[in-house]
Amino acid sequence: MMVNSGAYKAKAKFKTPASDAAPVGSRAGALRLIFPRSSPAQRLLFGKRRFQKILREVWAAHGQPAAEVEVNLVDTPAICRLHQDYLGDPTPTDIITFDLGLSPEGSRLAALYICIEVAERYAQRYRVAPREEIRRLVIHGMLHLLGYDDHTPSARRRMRRQENQILKLVHE
Repeated sequence: MMVNSGAYKAKAKFKTPASDAAPVGSRAGALRLIFPRSSPAQRLLFGKRRFQKILREVWAAHGQPAAEVEVNLVDTPAICRLHQDYLGDPTPTDIITFDLGLSPEGSRLAALYICIEVAERYAQRYRVAPREEIRRLVIHGMLHLLGYDDHTPSARRRMRRQENQILKLVHE
């Protein structure tokens, strides 16, 4: 699910503390993942350099400007509040993507909120490791930022194919 910048900008407090930043590129068109309030567990989930490199390459291949994407791992009550506040649905969901628009410097700003408990349930259902399901969700959020949607069955299939292709690159 994606929320446009207009719906979120008023409440957004996009923080990029230097100690929590995990840059994965430094040139124009580069993708930078940021882990606020990060814990060792969060860093382990996303610390794989190959995963970050693939995301950067996919981002650049789509001709996008530089971007900073905040990745937030949250619990069920937090995702339910976000889901209700911004999409009018009080039920839990796996991920919500916020496109925050452009920074004054021209970088794209975004925030991903991933519910750990929902991701763990999906991981069990699809018989994958929770780390892999969370990586899929990061990819899913990034694809939303690149213009993909999942509002129809055919769009969902297209998006899932892209997710699978990117995950395959990570494991090569």
